[in-house]
Amino acid sequence: MKRFDPFWRIVIALLLIFALAPVVALSGAVIAAPDPAETTITPISDYVNSLTSITGTATGNTSNVTAVEVLIQRYSDGRYWTGTTWVISPVTWLDATALIPPFNTSSIEPWTITTATSPRLPIAADLDDGVTYRIEARAYDAGGPDTTPDIESFTYDITEPDTTIDDIPTYVNDLPEITGTALDTDGELAGVEVRIQRDSDDKYWSGTTWQTSSKWIDAIASVGTFDSDDEDWKITTTTSPRLPKAADLNDSVTYTIEARAEDVATNVDATPDTESFTYDITEPDTTIDDIPAYVNELTEITGAALDTDGELAGVELLIQRDSDDEYWTGIKWQNSSTWIDATASVGTFDSAVEDWKVTINTSPRLPQAADLDNGVTYSIEARAEDVATNVDATPDTESFTYDITEPDTDIDDIPASVGELTEITGTASDTSPGKVAGVEVLIQRYSDDKYWNGTNWVVSETWLDAIASVGTFDSASEAWEITTNTSPALPTTWGGGEKYNIKARAIDAAENVDPSPATVDVTIGSSGLLWWHYLLIALGSIILIGVIFLLRQFLRGPKGGPPEGLQPEEFEF
Repeated sequence: MKRFDPFWRIVIALLLIFALAPVVALSGAVIAAPDPAETTITPISDYVNSLTSITGTATGNTSNVTAVEVLIQRYSDGRYWTGTTWVISPVTWLDATALIPPFNTSSIEPWTITTATSPRLPIAADLDDGVTYRIEARAYDAGGPDTTPDIESFTYDITEPDTTIDDIPTYVNDLPEITGTALDTDGELAGVEVRIQRDSDDKYWSGTTWQTSSKWIDAIASVGTFDSDDEDWKITTTTSPRLPKAADLNDSVTYTIEARAEDVATNVDATPDTESFTYDITEPDTTIDDIPAYVNELTEITGAALDTDGELAGVELLIQRDSDDEYWTGIKWQNSSTWIDATASVGTFDSAVEDWKVTINTSPRLPQAADLDNGVTYSIEARAEDVATNVDATPDTESFTYDITEPDTDIDDIPASVGELTEITGTASDTSPGKVAGVEVLIQRYSDDKYWNGTNWVVSETWLDAIASVGTFDSASEAWEITTNTSPALPTTWGGGEKYNIKARAIDAAENVDPSPATVDVTIGSSGLLWWHYLLIALGSIILIGVIFLLRQFLRGPKGGPPEGLQPEEFEF
């Protein structure tokens, strides 16, 4: 017999088939064996602040469900829950309870384990805040235990999240959004709620209207959704629910805002953040203290501001040069309109009523002498702004002309000697656009250097106000006068033969004074003859007559004829 004869090959193949048949049959039986029981755990939130029960459903594949076991492990230290305490070992599976006891009555069994069953779930005192726990569940049937237990986990979180509202100004004239942040140190944020109350009637905003009952409305995550432990949030006039719009707010009324965050463990911020604001759409009012029409210096501009419904934030000034329409920036002139900040006269702008100022020393400052052009007019506007950003829509205005040209003064001719002086007149002029504002007269008596004050002669130099000859001083050229009937008045009795010095100086509307007053000397009362004047005249006349008589007698000679050597015609006297 040959080893590789085809016949024998067939025989050997048949023998192998018969020998392996039981093995193949046995293998077929193993593959066809039914699956063991299965179970699922009802999903548990990733974060919980309470876990009173765990439930699920078990399915028997070869028979009714005979049991369900639950394993609870604490991740922080790897310990297992025994039903009463935590242990390192052994691994402890806890018996769950059929929802409708007992097991082994159905192939599909809802099951549970709670804090009230025995064994029980860990209660609050057994759980650590911020720690994660692992849950496994396996079911049994006649085919044995589930070899792939279902698994869930949760983090126990009893820490409240924290909420902040971004600052809201005390006064607003528009509130398009409220924003803030929320933080959950041990978990994940689920959302933020906002409550808005109107203080005037204690009503609450529902998201569309005001209502009597308290109402929390949902904010939204600033980006995406609430899905982390640190989130920015907002609520606006366009979100749903929305903030109250202008038509929903009342002027001068205060509103209180609260915000509270909630995390996925349903912990709610027990101390909501709070802000409040007063809705203010009333513009403040501004006044500029009077500025003279003409000035030769301007060291400060002052005024007042009033906000009836709120608090002032500041005052701005606009200074324009009329000659070229340029604006003052606080340091120079430029083409574009520029409002400069005033300062509070005392402290800072922090009340409803404030005095304000801008000076040549503040920053920004007023234009100084080198920045101003003689004879040019400047316009000033002032507007207040309140903390709600309302701006005075009707700024107060003032203007002035910068004038450093001195006026000129003349006294009408007065003779060097007069018997009486009942009036002094003259003219005054100022370079346009300046105006004469007045004329002053100084009268000095030379004999004792005293000055006339309008009623008496006094030691101190006293300038008297003259009056305009026509109307009032209100132009660039004026006639003026002072008389015995004006007030102050000239002396009605001067004293005979006294000499006086009279000066006159003009003052313009910018308070420039004529530095070289007009001046004149006059002797008053020199034509008035007193008794001793007449006595001297009489004595002089007698002496003159006596001299003439003696001279005549001498010329006639002793006998009445002409002296020797004179002809009769030469003797005529």
